[in-house]
Amino acid sequence: MTHGEIANSIDIQHFSLVLLPGNRVLTFSESPATPFDPVVHRIKTNIGGRIRKHKADYLTWALIDAVVDNYLSVLDQLDDLPQILNDANRRAASVDRAVIDLLEAAELASQIGAEFSAVVLSHARDGLRVQVTDPPVIADAIGEANDGDTVRVRLSDADPMKRLTRFKVVPQPAD
Repeated sequence: MTHGEIANSIDIQHFSLVLLPGNRVLTFSESPATPFDPVVHRIKTNIGGRIRKHKADYLTWALIDAVVDNYLSVLDQLDDLPQILNDANRRAASVDRAVIDLLEAAELASQIGAEFSAVVLSHARDGLRVQVTDPPVIADAIGEANDGDTVRVRLSDADPMKRLTRFKVVPQPAD
């Protein structure tokens, strides 16, 4: 069940239940359908023989029991919610990253061969991960540098269709 299906299947409403003097019970609900419906059905169809035979306190207990049963069914549906939300967050982050990659590549597509100042963020599987400072772009780079180093990088590839931006570290002359 998806988060949306769970959200659409749970009916949140307020109700009141008042045990009054004189063996009376008064209930209020926001909508015609209530968690009390099974109890009302038992009374109307005479399946609720005990409810009819006992006093208002038994009816009150039956109504509260119906609410608790309803609550437990909601809890059963919510068991999967953390995983559903985690999956949705992962998908949202993936979409965000894809959009950012697309925009970065589109921004830089006309600047192939241009040099930029960047900071090495980390070493990735296929090279370095760098952050260009202007325009602000995080992308892969090929070359040698240490994490945290400020380097010059040359844009070697910017393809919006592939959502790909790559740089090469520009070797610095030895001092």
